[in-house]
Amino acid sequence: KRLDSDENDGNNGEPKFEVLSNPEFLSEGNEFNQRISNSCCPNSNNSASRVLIGSRNTTSGKIAAQTLIDIYARWIPRSRILTTNLWSSELSKLAANAFLAQRVSSINAMSVLCEVT
Repeated sequence: KRLDSDENDGNNGEPKFEVLSNPEFLSEGNEFNQRISNSCCPNSNNSASRVLIGSRNTTSGKIAAQTLIDIYARWIPRSRILTTNLWSSELSKLAANAFLAQRVSSINAMSVLCEVT
């Protein structure tokens, strides 16, 4: 039996688990400030702009996602906690990284241009 199967009720001694996707989104140049404010003052205005949780669209997947939502809800308003499927969650992180890399690259190119002129 596959461990991620809904048919696995755990009665045969095999562990039951769910895989969640919870990518981290950081703002350009704010990683240090976000980490410090989140660790010492979790309800501060510098906390994460959003938390994304991806799970399988099964009963056990939804239960696992809700468990993680409940943990985050202690520090982050529920309105900032978004849920989606695993694939979309991972794709969101890749897209965010691509946009951030493009922004940084453009800023660096402008900096070089300004220094030359």
